[in-house]
Amino acid sequence: MNEEMKPNEADSNDPLGNTDELISQEIPHGVDRRSFLIRSAVGGAAAVMTGNIISAHERIEKAVATLPVLPQQSTSAPPLDPKLNVVQKGKGPVLTTVDEFYKVGPGPSSSHTIGPMRITYDFYQRCTKLPADKLNRATALQVNLFGSLSATGKGTICNMGAEIGATCSIFAYDEKMSAYLKATGREEVAALADGIRDYLRPDKEVYANPEKYYDQVIEIDLDELEPYVNGPFTPDLAWPISKFAEAVKANSWPERLEVALIGSCTNSSYEDISRSASLAQQAIDKNLKTKAEFTITPGSEQVRHTIEKDGFLKTFDKIGGIVLANACGPCIGQWARHIDDPNRKNSIITSFNRNFAKRNDGLAATHAFVASPEIVTAFAIAGSLTFNPLKDTLKNEKGEDVMLDEPTGVELPPKGFSVEDAGYQAPAKDGRGVQVVVKPESQRLELLAPFAAWEGVDLKGLKLLIKAKGKCTTDHISMAGPWLKFRGHLDNISNNMLIGAVNFFNEKTDSVKNQLTGEYGPVPATARAYKAAGIGSVVVGDENYGEGSSREHAAMEPRHLGVRAIVVRSFARIHETNLKKQGMLALTFANKEDYDKVKEDDSIDITGLKAFAPGLPLTMVLNHADGSKELVTLNHTYNEPQIEWFIAGGALNVIRAAVAKN
Repeated sequence: MNEEMKPNEADSNDPLGNTDELISQEIPHGVDRRSFLIRSAVGGAAAVMTGNIISAHERIEKAVATLPVLPQQSTSAPPLDPKLNVVQKGKGPVLTTVDEFYKVGPGPSSSHTIGPMRITYDFYQRCTKLPADKLNRATALQVNLFGSLSATGKGTICNMGAEIGATCSIFAYDEKMSAYLKATGREEVAALADGIRDYLRPDKEVYANPEKYYDQVIEIDLDELEPYVNGPFTPDLAWPISKFAEAVKANSWPERLEVALIGSCTNSSYEDISRSASLAQQAIDKNLKTKAEFTITPGSEQVRHTIEKDGFLKTFDKIGGIVLANACGPCIGQWARHIDDPNRKNSIITSFNRNFAKRNDGLAATHAFVASPEIVTAFAIAGSLTFNPLKDTLKNEKGEDVMLDEPTGVELPPKGFSVEDAGYQAPAKDGRGVQVVVKPESQRLELLAPFAAWEGVDLKGLKLLIKAKGKCTTDHISMAGPWLKFRGHLDNISNNMLIGAVNFFNEKTDSVKNQLTGEYGPVPATARAYKAAGIGSVVVGDENYGEGSSREHAAMEPRHLGVRAIVVRSFARIHETNLKKQGMLALTFANKEDYDKVKEDDSIDITGLKAFAPGLPLTMVLNHADGSKELVTLNHTYNEPQIEWFIAGGALNVIRAAVAKN
């Protein structure tokens, strides 16, 4: 989090207001009462679009059941079962609505385009003003968003929902979604959704009186919202483009841009590519070439084939762009980074969703920034992070000063999507006779063995593996890049476990004390030593532990190497759930200052497990090397099914047992 944007120091005019007062209210187990509404004002005219999705699955079921007689223009949903969580102020599940207005091309009175990434960054910044522990205290956070954004634009914003702890992000169904379904060959799905449209939309009374249904209102005036650049090293450090050049100089970040990258999963739709291609065409028309290396990663073969057919790839090629394979690619470090000195400070900018240290290229010296595809493309042409495409000029090959015009884009391809080979392989009609054969000597693939069930007793004599200091994302826990060649081999990929985490006691990465030998060594090797000796271990973490990609390996690796519990000040909620699924204990300090009580040579007990139940704290006993002990209360968010996962040794074990029983 930006140090200048400390929790609880929100400006008095900020729509979030007193977040402490809001969140300090009693919250029932499994419910987060925070909710937000973004009321947009475009061109001075307020476009108030609120939403109320009440138990969406139940409503869809009711709608489908009555589909033949469902009124096409009904104004309200049928009565709901009173047992359902109906959204009311101060009651029920959180429903965060983001109301926004989107234009492909100039806004009504705006000097720059309103795009999904701009809305995402602003909304994200407002949400991250909440203290991390309070932001992630829920066990189920659903984000509901409403507006006239394109279907793929909606996907961009929803993709970032994980960054505010959302289990899922949902836009109300509309014509944009219907058009996208039809354009991508899913006419039958569109027809079904169109038939129950009223059940996929907010109720009119919520539109009329949003304040009655939501605890908090966030107002974003999109006329005043400008493009953002986020980073370096974290996606929650945001700079409006008007202040970015100043920030670059003030912080001595490398001004020269070396690589600009667009695509991957988050911003690689036809619309995104078309907007960047419009800037590339401007560069051609105005005699400009890219001054930074420029790469394009299509999000799918369908998009790649279509943008090739429509001429966009040739346009990128003419300004020096390089098209990479349809894949995650550089977003997770899978590309050939060209640099003379890997230790030299350098800057890159991407349209990917995360930019943690070493994530994109494995280099600690790389300052990675994040922006929308069109801003990234503009920077590629300029070659400097101090360039402001909204007002600055560029010198072309004729020595003329030229400006880039606002980019334009097309939501759906005018000639339709097309693809020759989408890469889909249908599964066997009857898989009962299929055998998965993996060579025992394979270094890339390994069949998973079930994790052991809980022994039925309290865990005692555990060793502290690492006390992580500060930010510890899933990239710190399980790095990507070249390691991903082992993602099918749990034992091999576990050799990257927590090698990026900073050890509290020596301020180093991948250097922890082995209590059996007294020597310092790599985290994975130390964990293996404890496991070989039949000793479990504990990882202690700081705030928002496990933020970032929902990377399953970040939970599987500690489980595989004998870590029994992760004890932190606060979790990124999705990672917390992943740990639970692997049969681990994901626990938080009831008193955050107890983090400071953990010492390097501690032997640790986790007690109270025989009475493990929802809402009932556990106890951690810190057995210090000097013979003293301290008791620490640990909270958790386990429900009954998740406790079953722990007892069985993981969710897969529960599923396996159920299948065998049936």
